[in-house]
Amino acid sequence: MNWIAATLVGTSYAESGGENYIFRYNGYLTDTFSVSALWGTSEYSRSRRLVTADGQRVEYGGDITQPASGCPVITDARPGYRQAITGGYASACNITGGSIDRSDSKDNRDQFRLDFDWEIGDHRIGFGYDTDDFESIAGQSIEGGRLWRYSTNNGPDGQANTGDEFDIVREQIVTQGSTVRVEQKAYYIEDNWAVTDNFLAYIGARWDTFENFNGEGQAYVKIENQFAPRLGFSWDVSGDSTFKVYGTAGRYALPLTSSVAVRGASISLFTRQNYNFTGVDPVTGAPTGLTPRGALTYVNGEFGEPKNPATIASKNLDPMYQDELILGTQYALTDHQNIGVKGIYRKLKAAIDDNCDYTPIYDMAVADGLDPVLPSSGFPYCRMFNPGADSVFVTDIEDNGTLTEYTVPGELLSPAAKRSYKALEFSWDGAWDKWFASASYTWRGARATPKAA
Repeated sequence: MNWIAATLVGTSYAESGGENYIFRYNGYLTDTFSVSALWGTSEYSRSRRLVTADGQRVEYGGDITQPASGCPVITDARPGYRQAITGGYASACNITGGSIDRSDSKDNRDQFRLDFDWEIGDHRIGFGYDTDDFESIAGQSIEGGRLWRYSTNNGPDGQANTGDEFDIVREQIVTQGSTVRVEQKAYYIEDNWAVTDNFLAYIGARWDTFENFNGEGQAYVKIENQFAPRLGFSWDVSGDSTFKVYGTAGRYALPLTSSVAVRGASISLFTRQNYNFTGVDPVTGAPTGLTPRGALTYVNGEFGEPKNPATIASKNLDPMYQDELILGTQYALTDHQNIGVKGIYRKLKAAIDDNCDYTPIYDMAVADGLDPVLPSSGFPYCRMFNPGADSVFVTDIEDNGTLTEYTVPGELLSPAAKRSYKALEFSWDGAWDKWFASASYTWRGARATPKAA
């Protein structure tokens, strides 16, 4: 068979946008005690669809049992001498050459915040509570539902280009689709203290709670009351607001994104199977006359069934956070112009990552005389942990409902995550009767390990 595939033809349509609604209330309960409330909701669509050259619509609806429509992705990994005999295998109708997002992808967010402010002498005490509920409808499927990868078997003698070679093809299917969410709530207290007429000090604390849910609505990570202290000051050096020095120091929580649950904690499918074939469709590039070469295999433990949420993350998972220091100054050049310089330093103190090497737990289970069942919903291949730290995982080793606990040394997972950020920001601004202008320049430097980048 000798043929040349046409150039991939088609159109990709991406539509994004949504609506936001915000309501706010401010009120004074007394002359020194005020309250404010804020509620907001938003919906952001991220839909995508494809249309082939002949007008056929290509899309993925999010159901892993019904992969994306259209023409499959084709990869010809055979050596040149084999391609010279048959011609290269390709698709004349596949558009992207990869995966496409589900057509109904979107994000929904509901937020609420309640703040109180109380003036007591030289102190202004603030305290409050806020919630942030985020839901994401997400998922991907390979365009055309699968990827066909052609390769060459060197035959009985194991040598290339000796005349006994034959070509084989591997089918790969990868699909995910779920509705995942993150619920965040926090409360805080702070004190802005006018120490003198020229010096203001600030001290505060915040406690954050994060809970992540998979596509079945089950919590797989919960971090409660993560403590974040804050300090700051502002000094009016000259007493007339022409020269100010200020600084802050604080710890800031970094929540685990919802997207990690789409594949890592929810139903997903990743299969591979090898075939012999007798022909190739000249338009789609897909093989014909298929005969299986062995059994279907599941990759990364993704076999289309729900995962046990208790097994996804380490039991001793620490929260993710970074510390930040800021020191700056601002000076009034004239009545209309100001200049400033600010130094910023941030350092990652704890990170969360995933690892898809199940062999440490497998080996410990076998050493204990257990018979691991793979794949199973209680034995995930990929798990979340703190890089560099020993992690305690529970696993349904024999798929019988019994969870067994093992501690995996940190060196078998990954080295500690490190990330630091340094910056100097120079600024200028000017305000006149009818116009305003500003400019800034930032010099920055960052260092990070791969797990923290």
